[in-house]
Amino acid sequence: MFSSQLHAWPEVYFNGIGWVPFEPTAGLGVPTSFSPATTTLGDLASGTDVTPAPNPTTSGATANPLDDGRDGAPTETGNAIPRVDPLPTVSIVFGILLALSIPALLRAFRGRRLLRAARDGDATAAWTLVQDAAIDLGIAAPGSESPRALAARLIGDHGAPAEPMRELVIAIERASYAPGAARRRWTDASIPAAAVARGLFRAAPRARQILAVIAPRSLVVRPGSVYAAAGTGPAAQRATARER
Repeated sequence: MFSSQLHAWPEVYFNGIGWVPFEPTAGLGVPTSFSPATTTLGDLASGTDVTPAPNPTTSGATANPLDDGRDGAPTETGNAIPRVDPLPTVSIVFGILLALSIPALLRAFRGRRLLRAARDGDATAAWTLVQDAAIDLGIAAPGSESPRALAARLIGDHGAPAEPMRELVIAIERASYAPGAARRRWTDASIPAAAVARGLFRAAPRARQILAVIAPRSLVVRPGSVYAAAGTGPAAQRATARER
């Protein structure tokens, strides 16, 4: 297709002169101009060989004057890929994850503190641990409801284990109502409290479990308060209707 536009610039070797660009096609290129000979007549008469050696770097054709040096390969600047710094994105993601984990960390810290007190025989701390678990799961824990009534509702409506719950009810009733020496402290109330909290979580829907961990209501809602009496689940609404 482009064969009619092809052209060559040959060079002709002249003895005593060397390679001279030559344009054989009339009307194309620049006419060949000959510079004065660089040898003297004396050199020629003496028989000294002054023939310049052929240029080893010169090919049979000179470089195309239309060639601008681009051989079709992309230049280094055109191929450069901009480097993206991932540090700002990683920092933002880490900050978001850290902010989301703060409520869960606070809830775990409060739970460990209550368990430590319950392990020392504090029945009130053990009962508070159960109430916090109920509040986090959206279960109403009104202050007007006795421990025995709340325990019966947690067992019947929310899958709490019966035997650990019975032990906790006995412990909190003795700690709250027994006079004098009969108000004995349990050696370890953390075991039934942890068993009841785990049973409530297992029986709750998966979405409610996740919400209880990442957004625990017990951090801002205290057991027995007005907000604790208003649960978020259908069972809590039925309990509120029964109280009314």
